[in-house]
Amino acid sequence: MNSAIIYYFISELDIEKKTKNSHVFKKTYSSNTLDFRENIRIPRKMKTYQQVFNKKFESNLSILDLIFNLGPESKDYIQN
Repeated sequence: MNSAIIYYFISELDIEKKTKNSHVFKKTYSSNTLDFRENIRIPRKMKTYQQVFNKKFESNLSILDLIFNLGPESKDYIQN
């Protein structure tokens, strides 16, 4: 279900990102494998948007929060 939701939003929001599915989640890898998952950082500060049920902006929520709050304007938010 998660994959279906992700691919739906990638398609609907015209996000041009290559994705790669894994079949197994490994918490740790062998010493000869580089694992940079903990090093991934979003390089820019996200703009705030009006959240219907919060007076203070709550960051790092799912794309569902963005869509429920901005609706059709979500695509413009992501692209800008």
